[in-house]
Amino acid sequence: MTELTVVHMVRHAEVDNPAGVLYGRREGYHLTSLGRNMAGELAGYFAGHDVRAIISSPLERAYETAEPTAKQLGLPILSDERLIEAGNRFEGVNVNRNRMILAHPRYWSWYRNPFTPSWGEPYTDIVDRFSGAIRHALTLAEGERQSSFRTSCRFGRCAASSNGARWRTIRGAGSARYVR
Repeated sequence: MTELTVVHMVRHAEVDNPAGVLYGRREGYHLTSLGRNMAGELAGYFAGHDVRAIISSPLERAYETAEPTAKQLGLPILSDERLIEAGNRFEGVNVNRNRMILAHPRYWSWYRNPFTPSWGEPYTDIVDRFSGAIRHALTLAEGERQSSFRTSCRFGRCAASSNGARWRTIRGAGSARYVR
């Protein structure tokens, strides 16, 4: 019987972003007090599991989300650049306070190909990057669970079409399983 290795992809907890900018890969964004509570709840979720590795994006918000779980389980937090947010030309733009800013003519040239997308990192590159990170995680935790704390929430949809790899979303758990 083949052992199932479960890889949980976890989005960071709530971030303090009073200006409402699209922070993307920018450093200096930390968790709110609610975000720290969310990270603590997540540590409680993983407490009953045999987690072998905790891997985080290098960004503070992802590391801070992973920290309570790492402390509770006595594991180091490994950093993997491949788990970082997708590249986006709108980074730094205040899109959360005024979504209509995205319709401004100065950005029209960025919308020439929504399937790539022309305003950021190509979807295929994101899939390749995350697939590599997950393959690495699988080697660290073969037959066990491992958790990756990351900065982007759209990976499950991208990975579903990646090179024949099969992903199954676990409803309500906020994670996906890689099925070989």
